[in-house]
Amino acid sequence: HEFIAVCLIFGGAGFFLGRVLNNGPLTLLLPVVGMGMPWQVVKIIRHRRQAMVYKYIGTALKMWAERVILSKDIAASMEYTTHELTGAEPLHSEFTETLAEIKMGVSLKEALTNLALRVDNRFLTRHIENALLAQELGTLENRRRLLAVAYRQADERERNAAELNKQLAAPKMIFYLFVGVIPPLFLFMSWGNPGYFAYLTRDALGQKIMSGAVLGLLATIWFFVRLTAPVDD
Repeated sequence: HEFIAVCLIFGGAGFFLGRVLNNGPLTLLLPVVGMGMPWQVVKIIRHRRQAMVYKYIGTALKMWAERVILSKDIAASMEYTTHELTGAEPLHSEFTETLAEIKMGVSLKEALTNLALRVDNRFLTRHIENALLAQELGTLENRRRLLAVAYRQADERERNAAELNKQLAAPKMIFYLFVGVIPPLFLFMSWGNPGYFAYLTRDALGQKIMSGAVLGLLATIWFFVRLTAPVDD
C-alpha cells in the first residue's frame, strides 16, 4: 500500500508540473511517467544488486565447489567460503543468513532454496542443485565434473559482460552528458532571458519544443535503465 501511495504522489506531482508548464500533452503524459518512476528506481536498484552478485558469484561458487568436492559437506563448505567472502556484498550477507537458518534447524535443502530465491541468480541456483546431487555421488571425479559446471559458466558470463560493458561505455557517457546538460541549460536560459519560460509555456511552438525535450529526456532515462540491466545470456 505504501508503494502504491508513493506512485500516486509522483503521478500527482507530474500532473501539477504539467499544469505549471501550461502544456496539454505533458499534463497527460507526466502523471503516467510519474507513477512509473518508483518502479524504474526499484529496477535500477535491483540491477545494481544483480551486478554486484555477478561480480563475485564466479569466485564464490568456485571456492564453495572445491570444498564440497573434497568433503561432501555443503554447510561446512559454505561456512568456510562465507568467511572468505567478507566485504563481497550482497553475497556475504546472504550466505550468512543461510548459515543462520541452518543453525536454527531449517533443513539444508530448504535453507539453500531460500538462498536461491533471495539472490535470484541462475548460476547460484544451478550450483545449489548440483551440490545437493553431488552429496549422493560416490566418486571424487563425478563430484568435480558436476560442480564445475556452474562456476565455469559464471566465469564465462563475467568475461562476456566485461567486454559488453566496454562497448556500452560510450552510450552511457552520452546519457550522463544529455541528462546533465539539459536541466542546467533550461535554468540558464530562463535566468538569462525572462521571456524564455513564457515562450516555452505559452507559445505553441515553445510548447512543442518543451514536449520534445521532455520526451527525449524520458527516452534517454528509459534507455539508461535498459543499459544498467545485467547481461542475460
